[in-house]
Amino acid sequence: ARVDRAKAAAIAPVRAALAANPVTARMIVSGYEGSELLVARLLIEAGAEIPYVGTALPATPWSEADRAWLAQQGTHVQFRASLEQDCAALRDVRPDLAFGTTPLVQAAKEAGVPAVYFTNIVSSRPIFGASGAAALAAIVAAQTRGRERFGRMIGFFAGDAAQAEEVS
Repeated sequence: ARVDRAKAAAIAPVRAALAANPVTARMIVSGYEGSELLVARLLIEAGAEIPYVGTALPATPWSEADRAWLAQQGTHVQFRASLEQDCAALRDVRPDLAFGTTPLVQAAKEAGVPAVYFTNIVSSRPIFGASGAAALAAIVAAQTRGRERFGRMIGFFAGDAAQAEEVS
């Protein structure tokens, strides 16, 4: 009974934070930190659509519960993911935002997709508790607001005169 009370006391603020900070983005998540599945799960619980998660780590008995949960949500989990697999997911999914490794972030930005470094921006912040839910939601909100800007930059460098006027 005491464990159940402690669990309820911990879960209630997390649910409140998720409800107060909904995430509506379509995303991909990839990295080599080991927390990619947990981050994707939290983002999905906040409302994100995440069709692809790549991790450099192998599948283990400890990751199976999260992999199975993500699969039930329609997420493909790629263990031992390569850059080529991550970039293929970027092309296929066409996300609003990518959390990824340095080369994936570079590929996303070249394609006009907002992207942030998983190691520097995501894994350096809390992911547990109410503060973790709010922190991840804030990152997504801030980064997805920049999508139109990326489109204008791509147009500018491609020589699109209408886009160039908006940039200058």
